[in-house]
Amino acid sequence: MRITNKMMTANIKRNVFRQSGQLLHSQEVLSSGKRINRPSDDPVGIRKVLDYRRTLASFEQYDRNIQQAKNRIEFTETTLEGVEELIVDAKNWAVNQAGSATADREAAISSVQNIREQILQLANSKMGRNYIFAGFQTNGPAFDASGVYNGDNGYFSVLPGDGAEMQIEADGGRVFQGTEDVFGALDDLITGLLTDDVTLIDAQIDRLIGAQSQVQEVRSENGAHYQQLELSESQMAKLKLTVEELLDRTEKASVEEAIINLKNQEMAYEIALNTSARIVQPTLMNFLR
Repeated sequence: MRITNKMMTANIKRNVFRQSGQLLHSQEVLSSGKRINRPSDDPVGIRKVLDYRRTLASFEQYDRNIQQAKNRIEFTETTLEGVEELIVDAKNWAVNQAGSATADREAAISSVQNIREQILQLANSKMGRNYIFAGFQTNGPAFDASGVYNGDNGYFSVLPGDGAEMQIEADGGRVFQGTEDVFGALDDLITGLLTDDVTLIDAQIDRLIGAQSQVQEVRSENGAHYQQLELSESQMAKLKLTVEELLDRTEKASVEEAIINLKNQEMAYEIALNTSARIVQPTLMNFLR
């Protein structure tokens, strides 16, 4: 078989291009710090890398969900703490006025009316644009001025993990009008104070104690939810660290190995260029001498 100059040139070009491609790949590995930069680098490894990245993305979403739920519970807890304190104040006024003279009614009436107004404002609290005690009806106030509930029995739902749904109380009807109607008890207390009806005033003491227990029950539930969210957050952080380590182990390149490979490829590329230069150097005049 006769070897022509064209065949030799084509073979030289293929070798130089191959060495050039390998050198470029070694440079890319070293500069990126990753041994897998495209599917062709490691078809099996890239599948694992994509799975790990999807898992990490889901962890990030769950973490955002957890933070949102924790913020919600913290806001709700602060609100209900204020409600409970106001209910206790109203109960103390009822205890005081159940056995006091009519001359003390003016201050009591003003204070209880003010307490009712403050509790109504807290019951219509908004977090961002949403009313937190209106169930699913978050676009409108949970209660009107007369204390009628306008929401439903909906809840705030959050996914703190894969397939794990947590339902956080948002039903203002249960919070403020469950076993005891907070607004009803306050309205009756105000009526008793206005009419000097000691029996009616006295009757509201137990109702307000019941309303306080009602609020405490929701606060207790929220506290348990908060602890569960913190536990989920802690477990998620551990899992995230494990997956990140697996991703690095699969995708990350060894710097020492990458440097050695780069040096070897540079040497191989230089040899290929030098060899090619010597082969293609002779001209027609060289052959005629």
